[in-house]
Amino acid sequence: MNWTNFLYNSDAVWLNVSMMFDHRFVIRNYDDEGLYSYELDFLKKKIDLKLQEQEKELSDIQRRTDVLVLIETERAPKYESCIPILDHIQKRYPDKKIICSHHDWQDVETDYVKIPSLGFLSSAIDGCGTQITEDPKDYDDKDYKISNDKDRSKLFISTHKTRRIHKDKQIRFLRENNLEERGLVSIAWERKYLEDNLEGEMLSEIEVKDKQTNPMKAFYHQVFSDISCESLHGHDSYSGIGHFQSEKIFKPFIYGVIPMITTWKDSDKPLRVLGLDLFDDVIDTSFWNEGDLEKKFEIIKKNIFTIENNCIENNRFKNSIWTRILENQSKILNTSNVEKFINHYKGENK
Repeated sequence: MNWTNFLYNSDAVWLNVSMMFDHRFVIRNYDDEGLYSYELDFLKKKIDLKLQEQEKELSDIQRRTDVLVLIETERAPKYESCIPILDHIQKRYPDKKIICSHHDWQDVETDYVKIPSLGFLSSAIDGCGTQITEDPKDYDDKDYKISNDKDRSKLFISTHKTRRIHKDKQIRFLRENNLEERGLVSIAWERKYLEDNLEGEMLSEIEVKDKQTNPMKAFYHQVFSDISCESLHGHDSYSGIGHFQSEKIFKPFIYGVIPMITTWKDSDKPLRVLGLDLFDDVIDTSFWNEGDLEKKFEIIKKNIFTIENNCIENNRFKNSIWTRILENQSKILNTSNVEKFINHYKGENK
C-alpha cells in the first residue's frame, strides 16, 4: 500500500515539500513561532524552483485544478506553522485548490483542504517496526494472518525504543502499579527487549529463522491490547511539530489486538474516519481525548482490567471480540477505506 498513490490526482500539480526539510531541520524544536523567516525564505525558494521545473515539463499545467502539497515529516512544524508555505503556493496559483497532506492530525481552521497523512500506515503494513534486528522486509499475505487459536500469556504489549519524557512516565506508571510483569514490555535504553518476557516454546515461536518471517505478529499473538507510546506526545518540546503519528498507531489493528495507544489528544478522529472499531462499548475510550498523561494512564489501567474481566475466555479473546478484531484488520488493509478517508477530508475542508 502506497499512500502517495492514493493521493495522486491527474488534475493536480504535485509538490513534495517534505523532501525540502533537509539536514538544516534535523532535531529542530519548534514553538508557537513556527518557522523562522529565513527558514521560510529558504523553503519558498526551493518551492519556486520546483514549480518552475514542473511548469516547463507539464504542458497542461494551466488545465490542472489542484496543487497537492505533501508535508509529512518530523522535521517540519505543525500544520498551522506551514500555512505561510501554502499561502505562498496559492499566491502563485490563485485559481487552483490547495490540498495538503500533513503529518499533523489535529483539527484546525484552514482555508485549504487538509488531509491527515496516512503515510505511516503504508510503513506499518510494509513491515516498519516489525523486525527485531533486521531491516523491514516485504511480507506476503500469510504474514498478516492473525489467529485466536492459541492461549495468550500477557494482557498488553508496550514498546519503547527512543527515550522520551512521556515514555519514561508510562514506564514509571506501569512499575508503580505493578503492571510491568502483566505485559510484554520493551525498554531499549535499559536493554530490555520483548524476547526477555518469554521463554521456552513461546520464545522459539518468535525466533527469526527465515528473514521473511514477521516476528512482531508472534508477539502480538501473546497479548490482548497495545498500550505503546507514540513517538511524540503533548510535551512542550514536541508540541510545535503537531500531532504526528508513526506506524505505532496502526499496529494494533494490523496485528489484531484492542488499541489503547498513548498519543496526542483526539487522535481517534482519523481512525474513526477509517471506519475502525475502537471498542467504545467495551472499554472507556475517553483516554483518546485526555491530554493529561497521568489521567490517560489511569483510564488505560482500568481498561486493562476491563479487558481481563470481560473480553477473555480461557486465555483467548471471546468470540464476540475476536470477530470485531478481524473486521478491524480487514478494514485497515482494505484500500477502498483509504480512498473513502481521502474523499471525506476533501469534502469536509473546503
